[in-house]
Amino acid sequence: MRNKTKIIAKTLIAVSLFSGIVYFPQIAQAQSLPANNSQQANKSFAPLAKKLLPSVVGVRALNSNARDASLFANKEATIATGSGFVYGNQGYIITNNHVVENGREFEISFNDNTIRKATLVGRDIETDIAVLKLVAPYSAPPAVIANSDAVEIGDWAIAIGSPFGLGNSFSVGVISGRNRDLQSGRFDNFLQTDAAINSGNSGGPLFNDNGQVIGINTAIVAGAKGGGNIGIGFAIPSNIVKRIAGDIIQYGYVRRGYAGFRARNAAPNEGNGVIITAVDNNGSGKIGGLKNGDRYFAFNSKPINDARQLARMVSDTPIGQTIRLDGWRGKQRIYANIKITLPPSLQAPQNYGFDTIIKTGGMSLRAISNAEKNKYGADANVIVVAVDPYSKSKSAIMAGDIIIEVGGQKIGSAAMVRNIVDDLLRRNKIVILKIKRNNRIMLRVFK
Repeated sequence: MRNKTKIIAKTLIAVSLFSGIVYFPQIAQAQSLPANNSQQANKSFAPLAKKLLPSVVGVRALNSNARDASLFANKEATIATGSGFVYGNQGYIITNNHVVENGREFEISFNDNTIRKATLVGRDIETDIAVLKLVAPYSAPPAVIANSDAVEIGDWAIAIGSPFGLGNSFSVGVISGRNRDLQSGRFDNFLQTDAAINSGNSGGPLFNDNGQVIGINTAIVAGAKGGGNIGIGFAIPSNIVKRIAGDIIQYGYVRRGYAGFRARNAAPNEGNGVIITAVDNNGSGKIGGLKNGDRYFAFNSKPINDARQLARMVSDTPIGQTIRLDGWRGKQRIYANIKITLPPSLQAPQNYGFDTIIKTGGMSLRAISNAEKNKYGADANVIVVAVDPYSKSKSAIMAGDIIIEVGGQKIGSAAMVRNIVDDLLRRNKIVILKIKRNNRIMLRVFK
């Protein structure tokens, strides 16, 4: 790479015992303070550190199924260690998805060396956010969440976490950038900071100088040979964290807005805004009048600069709300009123009574009841009830398909399908499904 730096992959930010990371001794670097503000330069952060440290935790993900006998003598295998913070007063812990994604059991360590077990409430791959909950109550002060939209470049930034599993460490810097897109997901919108962030800080909070959380430390840029912090770190803004965590706690999944269309950035000779490239025939965008080739430049009177920005706007809009898009169709000025809905994969009927909907790979699945066995066959245990038209599985699977096997494993439940498919997609592997469609057995593949 020309600049000899690289973005460290999220899965390496958590300290992984499988990663082969070489741990270099880290020497704390003094932060440069404003020379023209002697009062601020002489300010000690010690009182703030004393106040904040009890709210920050270490997170340890365990999975005995993943242990390597040549490395581990114990039954439990540590997959990753990271950081997190106390959220609310009901025992919730917020961290990064990549810290916990391969874990089956979780341990939370507090600043006073107390360790508590936790269970996974839910996680969101798109934004790399996960929520855990303590199994047994423990009294720890919850972190206060700030409005990240008010954060400005040059504001103080304080990172607390467990770099390299050493326990809570405190580092100070400033916000050095906003709205950073690392090309790691559809909804990238990171804060950038020069506060020291290293492996194991993942999931830990980034505070302002009032002791309020403005983000979750998630990724860093490292030198070409790896190593630690070089002054470029990234955090998920707290407003995103609050919304995603709130959905996970309330619903068990993230309720993202959906409008049934895709778009691309307009070329310089096409004008400003975005160009519609695909419209779901059954989506609210079609009902609202969207057509391929339309160019839209405003979302509820706010300028649209690029397609990713528009995707974030739609995603963050409350379900059921109607938004207005202003644009052009050729030389004709147009607008469209579109009602924001749940994605198709979350719109499957929920009135089966005997089971809940399980979602994976764009498929919505449910168990087949005993009464339905006569219709679908004795080997039928899981049926597809909906498929997201923009998902990876859209061309392979249809509503009504019966899933018999995944990756050669006979399927007994919808949760089993989710576990296998999620694991294959996470490892960028091909998903091979053996299905029954209209009493015909066939193999279907997607990636």
